[in-house]
Amino acid sequence: MIKLVEIRPAKQQSFDEVKIQIEQDLKRQKAARKFAEAAEQLQNLVYEQADSLQPVAKALNLTVQSTPPLSRAQVQALAQNNVKFVEAVFSPDSLQAKRNTEPIEVAPSTLIAARVVDYKPASPRPFDEVRAEIRRQLERKAAGELAQAAGKAKLALLQQGKDPGVTFGKPATLMRNQPQPGYPPAALAMIFQADATKLPAYAGSVNERGGYSIYRIERVVASPAPDATRLTSVSDRVGEQMGRELVAAYVASLKAKADVKINQANLEKEGERANPAQKPVSPRGRRGS
Repeated sequence: MIKLVEIRPAKQQSFDEVKIQIEQDLKRQKAARKFAEAAEQLQNLVYEQADSLQPVAKALNLTVQSTPPLSRAQVQALAQNNVKFVEAVFSPDSLQAKRNTEPIEVAPSTLIAARVVDYKPASPRPFDEVRAEIRRQLERKAAGELAQAAGKAKLALLQQGKDPGVTFGKPATLMRNQPQPGYPPAALAMIFQADATKLPAYAGSVNERGGYSIYRIERVVASPAPDATRLTSVSDRVGEQMGRELVAAYVASLKAKADVKINQANLEKEGERANPAQKPVSPRGRRGS
């Protein structure tokens, strides 16, 4: 049900009121036209002179940027996760024929074209080259496992009412559906699963550095009761929306099952019969006596 409480007559804005908006709209339209023209020129040039990007850069006053060797993942990051651009860069035309890729839009009003000048397929790195890196990874993994074991042991002592010598930082108020820096999703899940019937309560979780963090729950703030009127209103709107979607789906299923053909010529004839005044009539002359 809709209740009309007020009628406000339309007001025509003065030129001074809309001047800034008109200027902005005209600038956007002009920029869009220039971008479309430049995009078309870019498309043509990278195709016509496919063995270099320099002619394109010279014609459009651009700068060709070179990169060190990139992996597929690095190319994807460069293109803001645009899969189409990655596929174009690693296509046979690009890798083997060394042809320019087509310009691809990786962001609003942002086109990228690339040319691969050298390509080396992936291959295992020599052990001596990766020895130090493997050692660091193993050390980090071992340190993380030791920290997690020590953290779990201290958490067990706290839950038993003993003091393992843990120092806690400044208290923070957390909400289940609002992430906060320093509290990853796994930590929030453990904190809100802790038994809060007896405070303080304790929870622990692996942190982002691979170590182990312990949290002390000192107070639980109950959420306010929902507004009954607002809840009813939202429930009604959701119910209406679901009803419309079900009806639309039912009608669509009936249309899919039925063999219906529309005779447009008959519809036009029926329209002419229903509105004879709209039929075109040729004027007839009248002879005077």
